[in-house]
Amino acid sequence: MTTKRRAARESRGRVLVVDDDPDTQVIIPTCLEHAGYEAQVAADGLSALAAIHRQRPDVVILDFAMPQLSGPDVLAALKADRATSDIPVIACTADAATADVPLLLQHGFAEVLLKPVDPSAVTRAVERAHARGK
Repeated sequence: MTTKRRAARESRGRVLVVDDDPDTQVIIPTCLEHAGYEAQVAADGLSALAAIHRQRPDVVILDFAMPQLSGPDVLAALKADRATSDIPVIACTADAATADVPLLLQHGFAEVLLKPVDPSAVTRAVERAHARGK
C-alpha cells in the first residue's frame, strides 16, 4: 500500500479550504495535514462548489471575500442543496467588520476563524465542526 493511500485511509477527515490568498492556501492545509486531516484547496467559490460535488468534504473552511462567488453565497448554495446542507462550514475572514461571530453563526456558519489564522485555532475549529457534522 502506498504512503499516500495509507495516509488517506488513516485521515481524521477531509477538509476543503476555499481561499483566494496564496499564503492561506498553503498555511491552513499545512496546519490541517499536520493534525492528520486530508486538505484540499479551491481558489474561489465556483471552484469550491465543483470540488464539493466531486468529492464531498467533512468540513469546509470558507473565505468570506472572494472573486466570482463570495463565502456567504457559497454557504447559501450549500445550505439550499439537500446533498450538501449538512456539511459544516467555517467562515474565515480578515475583515473585522464582517466578523460579527454571533451573526455569522446565526446565518449557518459552524465556526469563525479570523486571519491571520492561529494554527491551533484552525485545528480546534475543524475538530469542533467535524464532531458536530457526524
